[in-house]
Amino acid sequence: MRIISEQNSDEWKTIYVEDLDDLWYLRNIIRKDDIVRMTVLRRQEKQDDINRLKEQVRKPVTLSIRTEDIEFQEFVDRIKILGTVVSDNENLRGEHQSFIISPGTVFDLKKREWDAEESKLIKEAQSHYYSQEYIFISLDDEQATISIMRSYGIQAVARIDSLKSGKFYENNYSEKTFISEIVSTLKAMIKKETIIIILGPGFTHDHLYGSIREDNLLGKYQVYNFATGRSDQSAVYEFLSKPESEQIFSESRLLKEKRLIEEFTRNLKVGEKAAYGYEAVSQCVESGSAEKVMITEEEFRKERSRKILDMATKSGTGIHIFSSQSETGQLVRNFGGYCAILRY
Repeated sequence: MRIISEQNSDEWKTIYVEDLDDLWYLRNIIRKDDIVRMTVLRRQEKQDDINRLKEQVRKPVTLSIRTEDIEFQEFVDRIKILGTVVSDNENLRGEHQSFIISPGTVFDLKKREWDAEESKLIKEAQSHYYSQEYIFISLDDEQATISIMRSYGIQAVARIDSLKSGKFYENNYSEKTFISEIVSTLKAMIKKETIIIILGPGFTHDHLYGSIREDNLLGKYQVYNFATGRSDQSAVYEFLSKPESEQIFSESRLLKEKRLIEEFTRNLKVGEKAAYGYEAVSQCVESGSAEKVMITEEEFRKERSRKILDMATKSGTGIHIFSSQSETGQLVRNFGGYCAILRY
């Protein structure tokens, strides 16, 4: 994400959307009643029912809308912002309008006030702190799953069948062909700055590692190979729980989330320095006993979270927003969407 221009802190920011991760940040930054301005194609005049049946030319027009709702689906390349037109144009003011924002979109955003967590999120998105791309290939001799680590979860982007299992496939199996197909798929999606991590049981992952290291293109990339008990996408989460993962992405958002939830559950097991649920966490933040608070993104967008966020800013409590798509985010949701690690 890039901020192309910025007026006073309480005025417009012009934002350029660079990638899919930016959409997750924007989903949590843009709130109800925020003003969004961008240029869209629209019919210039209202038409009666007969004219609506005819082909009409849409022309570019710049509109501002007051946000009413945001539609976002993980791993889809756009978000949809719905609202009511508040532009000066009297013919359009009050009409419903939707904006589609995707990578490459430029738009303006205005808030009544930027709170501390929204400011932290937009700075994080601008810094590209978590933008290093990691591609995981988890496989056995029957199937390979290729996944990408996003800021908000692990996205499976391809599955490749070896044709080994099943009575119709037995005579068609070739490990060489299987590995070759994985390599070809990987070449089609890999970017300049990518780290490749191969996971799986048995020996197939070792053979794939050897093929990638010998490849003229992929051999130039940083490649790691680790044995895991699982061969599907869950192998990624298994790997994240191992000490070896620390050396590769010790500062990734998902690994930070994992460390926090592990500290919380350890405290909870011994019955001290842990609280969960909105009421309990709110009381701990208010008393100053909360050191770190974990909130799911759904709860973060609710109005009631404002109380906790405001108190946390005053008491020096750390706030961590968990993606709903991640495994750790689902654990926080199971505890009511609010978890706290306490100072005492």
